[in-house]
Amino acid sequence: MSVRLVQFGDLHLDSPLEKLSPRLAARRRALSRRLVADVVALARDRRADLIVCTGDLFDSDTPYYDSVLAAAEAFARTDVPVFLAPGNHDFYAEPSPWTAAPWSSNVHIFRTVAPETVTLAGCSVTGVASTERRRSLAPLEGFRIPAFDGPKILIFHGDVGPGGPYSHATEEQLAATGADYVALGHVHKGFIRRAGNALLVMNGSAECRGFGESGEKGAVFAELGQEGARAELVPLGGSRCFETEAADLDGSAASLEAAVRAACPWPPERTMLDLTLTGGGAADQDELTALLCDFLSLRLTDRRERFVPPPERGLPALFARRA
Repeated sequence: MSVRLVQFGDLHLDSPLEKLSPRLAARRRALSRRLVADVVALARDRRADLIVCTGDLFDSDTPYYDSVLAAAEAFARTDVPVFLAPGNHDFYAEPSPWTAAPWSSNVHIFRTVAPETVTLAGCSVTGVASTERRRSLAPLEGFRIPAFDGPKILIFHGDVGPGGPYSHATEEQLAATGADYVALGHVHKGFIRRAGNALLVMNGSAECRGFGESGEKGAVFAELGQEGARAELVPLGGSRCFETEAADLDGSAASLEAAVRAACPWPPERTMLDLTLTGGGAADQDELTALLCDFLSLRLTDRRERFVPPPERGLPALFARRA
């Protein structure tokens, strides 16, 4: 018997977005809230047996109530069990979104740093909650998941390494828990790799939160069976960061705009464009910025090598005309 799951996290709903205009910030908050419903839809389409959230669903412990309600309503529209492990941004506390929202009965929220295990018909799910914004802890050191005749899933929000200012666990500690699948959150760049018999899956951020977080974003679909576990990233409709270079050869802002649009794989309205100008042209930056105004945001770096004539030099004093 196989177990299918959808894993996501680090949505950071209600990030400050202080670099966006109030209109764009409100629009992006609304689009981000829809991603929770997209996760539920993905679970339905892939016939998943459970949904796991690896933390930092919210950017703080005091998000907008509209965001909390949107998440709660999305999870209430499915019968699939949902397991939430609060992260360091949305840590479990009294009061918090985890205690104030009308979460449906299919939602299980892990509440303690001590690992808790829940047994389902086809698998067991163990989770660890963050209970503080910033604290160095190794909650999985020496821990082993209780024996179970089926896949054992572990949800952990923290750094994968020997230490740090947040919750952390080494790959050896994660493997020693006896988990078959470890759903990881906290680091915004995802990865899939093995540690012993465990498949470690860092889902990365469900959408781009800023420049420097380039690449595809989304949720993870995984299947666990007798032959082991496999996982893949499934794109969702959130924002992306596109890093690219454009060569200014003829001094035309329109030519640069056309090159950028041809290279960008995503719609401009959900793309943060990190553009570096190269070449030797002299296209006007203000004109180019205006042409690219439909992108979600723009960071422009000018590395063009334009010819600059040397300053004029006077005659050496030796040859200067005498008065």
